Amino acid sequence: VRAIREELRELVRITGADRISVIAHSFGTFQVMEALQREHGELKYDRVVLTGSIVPIDYDWENAFDNEQSVMAVRNERADEDWVAWLAGWVSQKLGWLTRLKAGNSGGAQFVYTSPRLIDTANSGDHSSTLNASKFERWARFIAYPNLPDDILRKVQLEIQAFRQESVRLLSGNVENIRICLFAPIDGALRMV
Repeated sequence: VRAIREELRELVRITGADRISVIAHSFGTFQVMEALQREHGELKYDRVVLTGSIVPIDYDWENAFDNEQSVMAVRNERADEDWVAWLAGWVSQKLGWLTRLKAGNSGGAQFVYTSPRLIDTANSGDHSSTLNASKFERWARFIAYPNLPDDILRKVQLEIQAFRQESVRLLSGNVENIRICLFAPIDGALRMV
């Protein structure tokens, strides 16, 4: 968690953004939300996407949303057969005295707290099925809400396509397997364009 906090603070410093958006999976969900709590309002998230989350289902979202608005909005992608999240919750509950892990089963069960700012999406499948390339576009729309003028959008699309082609050349891969996301500081937050 300490390393993640340092990395996130460095990202904020480099970009100059007041807020950053995060997409996290499995133990990464625990790390980014624990980092947020330990920063005591110094680190702020714009949008957060949790997949296969092991954040406790009773996580204090009310405080996260209201405390200087540390988080603007969250999307939780959970699966009906996520045994990994269930196991993390069970280990925390039964062996927390030994592991000191404060995890939960939010990858399989809905958070206790409800709010329009907390979007919960139930999926069929297991722990890794929530981290699915078919959902990337939906997450991008959730994270990125600026609409670019057509001329700038076309320029960005051409630059991203050129970057994809160069990535294929460097990685000797298939262009269909390369996804490029452009982030820019917009309105004080680092947002996907």
